[in-house]
Order: sequence, then C-alpha cells, then structure tokens
Amino acid sequence: MVKANKEVLPEHIVRRSDNKRLMVDIKVPAHLRPVIGVTNLRRSLGSSDLTREVRNNAAVIIAEFLQQLAGAERQLAEKDEATRAENERADARSYLDGFGATDEAKLIDLLDFAASGWPNAEASEAVLEEAARRVSSARDSVVEMVRVEQYISVTSARLDTARRLIERLRAPVTPIMSDAFDATLTVTELFNRFLKTETKSKDTARQYRAAQDLYLSNQQDIPINKITRQNARDYRDYLHSRTDLSHGTCDQRLKKLRAAFNFAVNEGYVPSNPFNNLAVDENTKKGHGNELDRSYIAPAMVNVTLTEILPKFFKSDSMRWPFLFYFFTGARAEEICGLRVDEVVEQWGVRCIHIRPRTEDNRTVKTDEARFTPIHDFLWNDLGLEEYVAERKRAEKTMLFDFPQWRGSDYAAQYQERMAKLRKAIEDKRGIDLGDQHTLRHNLNNLMKAAGVEEEYRNLMLGQAAKGRTNAGYGTRDATLDILRKKLHTIDISPYDFSKLR
Repeated sequence: MVKANKEVLPEHIVRRSDNKRLMVDIKVPAHLRPVIGVTNLRRSLGSSDLTREVRNNAAVIIAEFLQQLAGAERQLAEKDEATRAENERADARSYLDGFGATDEAKLIDLLDFAASGWPNAEASEAVLEEAARRVSSARDSVVEMVRVEQYISVTSARLDTARRLIERLRAPVTPIMSDAFDATLTVTELFNRFLKTETKSKDTARQYRAAQDLYLSNQQDIPINKITRQNARDYRDYLHSRTDLSHGTCDQRLKKLRAAFNFAVNEGYVPSNPFNNLAVDENTKKGHGNELDRSYIAPAMVNVTLTEILPKFFKSDSMRWPFLFYFFTGARAEEICGLRVDEVVEQWGVRCIHIRPRTEDNRTVKTDEARFTPIHDFLWNDLGLEEYVAERKRAEKTMLFDFPQWRGSDYAAQYQERMAKLRKAIEDKRGIDLGDQHTLRHNLNNLMKAAGVEEEYRNLMLGQAAKGRTNAGYGTRDATLDILRKKLHTIDISPYDFSKLR
C-alpha cells in the first residue's frame, strides 16, 4: 500500500480538519496571551485551494498578525520600563530621605546627588522638586542660596542642576549667579531662551529644535562662548557630507542656528556670531537626500487627534476623514481635500484614489502628474470609508468632501484652519505639540521604512520624485500597484489608537 505524501503548506497556513479550508494560524507566545487575550491568531482564507491570490491574502494577514504580536511585545516592554522607572524613583526617594529633616537640609548634597547622573531623568526631577521644597522652607534658605553662588561655578552639569532648582524656587538670580549662567550658557540652553523670548509658531519652533538636534548630533553641547569659527566651519563641512539630507534642508538648518546665535549676540552672551556668512554650498554638498526622511510625530501625539478630535465628528462629516487619509496614504492636503467621489476607484484590481490635476476646476497637485494611491484595508473596512463613499454616491455628490474652494483652487484651506484651531486648544492647555497634518506624510514614510519597504516604493506611494520622475500612474499593468498595496499593508499600526473611530 502506497502511503500518501503529507501536504506541505507555507508557514502559518493550515488546513481546517472539518471543511479542509485554508486559514492563517499563528500561535501566540505564552507571555503575550494576557495582552492579546487568545492562544492563537486565526483567520480564514475563504478557500481550499492555495492559489496565488490566496497566498497574497495570506501574506497580508500574516504581516498584520505579526505586527499585532510586536505591538503586544512593546506594551509589555513599556510596562516593564514603567515599573523600572517607578523603582528608580523609589530608590531615589529613599536615598533622599537620608539627607535629614527639613531644617537640616543640605542643599549642596542634594544638588550633587541630582547632578551625579545616578538617578534617571524622572527620579532626578523628583529630587529637584524635593530640594526646592526643602530650601524654600528651611530656616537658613537665604544662606543656602548664597551657597548656590559658590556651587554653580564648578561644572556645567552642576550649573544646569542649579539653574533648574532656581527656576523651581522662582528665586531672584543674584549678579554672581547671572554671570555664571551666562558664561556657561550651552547650545541647548541658548535655544531654550531664544524660543522662550522670541514668539514662534509651533511649526517654526519645531524647525528650530530640528536645527538644534542636527547640530548636537555632530557637535558637543558646550558653552556657546567656547564655540569658535573653526567649530562653525567643521559643522558646515559636516552638513556638506550628509548625503541623506538635501541642500535646502541643510541650508535652512544652518540659517536657524545662525538666527539663534544672532539672538545671543544681541543679548550680550557672546561678542560675535561664529556662523555669520557661512552657507551650505550647493556645488560642494554631497547627495540630494529625500524630503520624506524626517522624524515622524510620536504615536502618543497622533493618538490625541485620533481619540479626542476626530470622534467629535460623525462618520458622515467631511472633517472626520482627511486626517485618516493623511495617515494611510501620505498624500498632500490639497490632493486629499480636493478628491472627487469618482476618484475613489478600483484600478487593475486594487482599490485606490486617483490623484490628478483637473483643468475644469483649477485643481492642482504638486507634481502636476496623476498617480494612483492604494487605500489601506483598515481604512476602508474597519474605519468605515467604504460606507462613507457609498453614502456620497447615493447622495449624488460630486466631491468626496464638503470643503469649498478658496480663491478658486484650494480645497484644503477650510479643513486646515479648523483643525489648527482644534489642535491649538489642546496644545495650549497641555503644553504639547500635536504637529500638523503634513507631518503624517513623513510619518507614513518612516512607518514603511521601518517595515523594510524600499525607497522606490515609498516614493511611489507618496508621489515623491524618484530618479527625476514621479512615475505617474505607475506606468504599466505590471502589478506595481498591487505590490505597492501589499507593501503598504506591512506598516505597523499597533501603536495607534483607532478604537473610538470604528
């Protein structure tokens, strides 16, 4: 009797014993089951035949499940980190209690402890809070403040600690302290003062911080009066060598740095600006960079919009959708807000939006070239875009959203203005920066990059020029659009909270 060969299926694909249909089945590790709530992640593939289409669908589902497992791992890691931080705060508090009662407070010991680098940042802040409380309530607080004058001249690390303590005490800064602070003003502290003194919008302040971060990625955070002209030239040469950044980006970063140092000159912190008359030479600059390779907005900030702003609008409200389009397509504001209902299409078997210029209503797109951009299944199915589009069709609407044109061409102005007001109310109240919608364009690029998606496909997805072209329409029916759809579905969305939008 000939024994039948055992069927060999791809990893994570199994056949049900009852009806022989195929399904994806991934076992959840034991330590993740309390987070995910099941022992296995399973989903039917709706077929008993392992066709090419079934394989492709399985690949998308497997990627989704693996992302879910990765998200659970992160949740556990964050919980462990929170526990560790709490333990460090408790250790710091225990150590702090050894300094004695309020009337015996030893300010210098407290400052030494906070500046030692032993506690983590949160524990150090807790120590400083306690130091401020003790100094302000001590019988000899005036004497203790005089000791600060002696203390702050030792090292810049201690100086920063003393400065933060004085800020907490809201104590007057004596001339000796002021001279010491100004003489050891670091680049970080300069930007803090500059942005606090000079009124800047959230977006402009973000650009200045980017200039600061780029500078400190190459140079040390030393007192600004020790930065020489040669240091400035060395930094300019470093910008010339950054092949991942464009000439325009480097030039703008250098201009922001120069502006901060102009402020330092005007305030009398330094006699001259070491960055004056320095510019990034376009002919010397190596590489052209990619404007999409920027820091993406933290998931926590995105979640504020997802859980507190968007739920204010019903699914039938146009204000609910552009932010989600930004997140999942990376398209630009005008490209999204100016979409027509008939531009949500199925092209070569892929559900997508058709982004194109229109002469009939002066609608433009930045590249002046049409392209198709896949729609993520989560946006279409789970978040209800399919239902919204169907409702617009039943109502015989021409435009996908109810945003009027501004000055005969711009469909995005009203949406952006309303969202800016909603963000500002939260930002001002909590002192946070939610970013703007355009930040999500860079966010998607980084999510795809983290998922291992090649630059060529990231550029195709976001309509970014690649090798001198934007690949309008993706050229041919060579499955490029389908490949792009699959690569889009590899992004990890587990850190984002869509629970109030389903």
